[in-house]
Amino acid sequence: MAKAISLEEIKNENVDLERIPVEEVFEQLKCTKEGLSSEEGANRLQIFGPNKLEEKKESKFLKFLGFMWNPLSWVMEVAAIMAIALANGDGRPPDWQDFVGIICLLVINSTISFIEENNAGNAAAALMAGLAPKTKILALCNCREDVKKKVHSCIDKFAERGLRSLAVARQQVPEKSKESPGGPWEFVGLLNLFDPPRHDSAETIRRALDLGVNVKMITGDQLAIAKETGRRLGMGTNMYPSASLLGQHKDASIATLPVEELIEKADGFAGVFPAQI
Repeated sequence: MAKAISLEEIKNENVDLERIPVEEVFEQLKCTKEGLSSEEGANRLQIFGPNKLEEKKESKFLKFLGFMWNPLSWVMEVAAIMAIALANGDGRPPDWQDFVGIICLLVINSTISFIEENNAGNAAAALMAGLAPKTKILALCNCREDVKKKVHSCIDKFAERGLRSLAVARQQVPEKSKESPGGPWEFVGLLNLFDPPRHDSAETIRRALDLGVNVKMITGDQLAIAKETGRRLGMGTNMYPSASLLGQHKDASIATLPVEELIEKADGFAGVFPAQI
């Protein structure tokens, strides 16, 4: 039997929690399979604080100055100092022209690096947003409203069985040239795709639940697929669309819930794309 572990030791990360035998987890962490009582929960909050991620705001000015602290900048800074202190002897005045020129080059170099990195971040965000899947085939085929409704009905039925849908369309190109616009696109039909979870997912989730871990799902699949996947994995079907976290498309049962409580209540969220993470 391992020696008792205090909550302060866990807080200070003096304990390797991964080495605690499974049969001693609840005893060492001073909890049960049913969870913590309200009193014990308040005690943990006082010791560990709330479980939340603090948003760190980055100072643009400090980030800009950071580009002046690298080997290339150090060489330029040393050259600027030498232009003042060592460049001229025999009592001649410092070489202010070289000094000002080097400092200007240093500022220009840092400015270019700052702008490039800032633009790269914006480009990455735009790329992630562009990768979010969108319904294009139906719009491309300019289908009638009744056809669109039938297609969406089929997609929902597939999703209820855990199947994804892939729309297929075709176009005739009489000119047989890739530069020609071709004829109108014709909607052909839907293919269903089965992409099951890993073979050991259900067992892994079951063991996590037995250890008191509150497992939640975050998936890019649509809501119906997420619910069916959750049912198969034994983790619950209380799923919500990702838009509900942003205060959009909420049903009456969750309209008044704070985001923290909604996350705690949900088994998972569907329709989550990389751009939203």
